Amino acid sequence: MALRMQKPQKGLYRGNFRFFLSALWQQLGLPPPTKAQLAIAEMLQHGPDRFIIMAFRGVGKIYISAAFAPWNHFRIIEAKVSMVSASKDEVAEVTISLKHLLEETPWLACL
Repeated sequence: MALRMQKPQKGLYRGNFRFFLSALWQQLGLPPPTKAQLAIAEMLQHGPDRFIIMAFRGVGKIYISAAFAPWNHFRIIEAKVSMVSASKDEVAEVTISLKHLLEETPWLACL
């Protein structure tokens, strides 16, 4: 199921991480999220506080999880997120990508 939207609707993005993720993917010029990616997004939003995401390589676990950080900040401005990875370089790369994304995405300018 593709969740594509033409205009950013901030209220909708705040309430549903899957819509936020779809809009972000569209902003990046990526194809709509797959069913597996949307399932991960759903689990991040509604799942327990602590859990492990297990999926095949290439599903986009890191980037979906990374998109979850600005979504939380978008919803709750005081939210703080910590990224943990076995690879220091991977965390640095994702952090830099997120910074560029926040700077280049007009509807995330408030962050």
